Order: sequence, then C-alpha cells, then structure tokens
Amino acid sequence: MKLHPIFSKEFYKWWILMALFVGLTYYLFGLPEMEGYEKYGLIFWILSTLFMSLIFGSVLYLIYRLFSGKWENRVYIKIIAIATVLMTFLYMKNRIFDFYNSVPQQNNTTRKYSEKSFKEQQSQSLYEYLDSTTNIYSNFKYHVAFDAPDDWKTDAGVSKHTIFRAFQPDSSLTFSINVIEIQLNENERDRKIDIWDFYQKNKEQMDYPFTKSIEEQLNTKVNNFTCQKSYIKNNICLKRKFNYTVKDLDLEYDVLTISYQTFITEFTYTFSLNIPKILYDENPEYYESFFRNVYFLKDGERLDNVIKESLKS
Repeated sequence: MKLHPIFSKEFYKWWILMALFVGLTYYLFGLPEMEGYEKYGLIFWILSTLFMSLIFGSVLYLIYRLFSGKWENRVYIKIIAIATVLMTFLYMKNRIFDFYNSVPQQNNTTRKYSEKSFKEQQSQSLYEYLDSTTNIYSNFKYHVAFDAPDDWKTDAGVSKHTIFRAFQPDSSLTFSINVIEIQLNENERDRKIDIWDFYQKNKEQMDYPFTKSIEEQLNTKVNNFTCQKSYIKNNICLKRKFNYTVKDLDLEYDVLTISYQTFITEFTYTFSLNIPKILYDENPEYYESFFRNVYFLKDGERLDNVIKESLKS
C-alpha cells in the first residue's frame, strides 16, 4: 500500500516541527484534561493531536480542492500544520487560561482573576470561630486570627472580601480584615513575594487606583497619603496611612485610616483601622498597638507535607 506523498521524505521536517510544537506546548502547560484519558502520557497526546489534525486538515483541504480544482501537497501539509495549532489550543484552552490567570499582572494592585470571596463560599461555619467571651476571632481557611477589644461589637462587614469586622459604634472606631485568595499553581505557592519590592516597582500603578477607589467609594478626598515598609509577625507589609473628611447629618470630622497589607502564599491580607483623627491624636501608640493583636495560624496541611518530606529525606 502506497503512502500519500505528504508522508514522504519531502515533508518529514513538517511532521517533526508539528510534533515538537505539540510536545513543547503540553510540556509547558500540562497534558490535556479529558475524562477517561488521565493515565495516558505525552507520546499518546502528541500522536493523538497529530492524528486529529490530519483528519481535520484533510476535510479543510478537500474543501480547498473543490474551489481550486488542484491537488497541491504543499498546501495540504500547510493546512494540516494550521489544524495542528488549532487542535493543540483547543485541547489546552483550559490549561492555558489557568496559566495566564496565575501570572501576576504588573498593571494591577491585585490579580484580576481571584478565587470566590469567603462570603460566596458555602459552609463558612466550618472555617471560622468567634469566642463570644474574649472576642477572639479565628479563621481556619485563611489561617488568621484577631483579638478584638472585649466590649466591641463584631460582624462580617459590608465588603465582599471582608471576613471580620470589629467596631465601637459610639466612637466610630472600626477594625476590619479583608482577604483575597489568588489562583496560584504549586510552584508559585512555594515562591515568597516581597510586597515591598513589588510596590517599589509598581508604585504609581498601585497608589493611584487605591486612592481613586477610596475617593469614589466614600465621595470625599484622600489627604496625607503615605506608604512605608513595615511588619506584622515577621511578615513584610505595606503600611498605608491617609485621612479624609466625613460629613454626616450635622457632623463633620476627619477620619484616619491605617492599613497593613501583606502577601502570604495565595492570600492577600489587608488589616485596616478607621478612627476619628481627634481620638488617634490623643493616644497614637494605643491605637497602633491594635495591629499587634493580629495572629497568623499554622496551615496544618502544609505542615503535614513538610514533615512528610523531611521524613523521606
């Protein structure tokens, strides 16, 4: 049985290049995800992709043949090559989108594609606990805790990503914890991100959207904005400070906001204190000490993995 000319020596380089393209794509982004084919390896997926591209390319070539009236093997192999690219990306579209979403975006303060907020997830009661006697809040999903003043009220706040808020209604004092979960692959989870270095490289892209969103949200102007390097429990943080004017009914007063933001594995934590400036100025050390009541809990699953790896070695 005679093989078609596209399988001859004249075109073997085309097949090698197509196989390399398919193999390199699968090597970089991972093998296609298809139910029932999880156990098959790289060679299978290269051959499968080339075979499907041959079938798809042959159909396209026959359509070309109907209009042109010519048999041109060079056109045939080029159509198969185009079909190979299309078929590879069709197989890999979910993998490629996941990879793109996992890369930090330089023009955004946070990654565009994040996990669902805590409030959008179900069974929250399994992940968090509030001791009503001591006002200590613990969140076991995000591995964070806060010891709020005993006489303060607490709730889940109003923002989508706020997991906890403690407040004193009479004095307009508020402390809140916001967490955004970023989609990361295993390699990125092991890589520590220095938020201060990241901020210095992207200062303008981070400061402007931040202050602009505050001004639009509160319908006021942000004044005396500063950002400096600081720490919470040995984790590098951005410490932001600014104030703004509140006009409500017959009252008008300045509010000071202090926030600490840090990256830990796939979580972006923001701890914020909002306080009338007149109160803060009376005893700044006392109110700054609120951030000492933040604690990061151990990730039990990660701890188990570390122990297992150490035992293997």
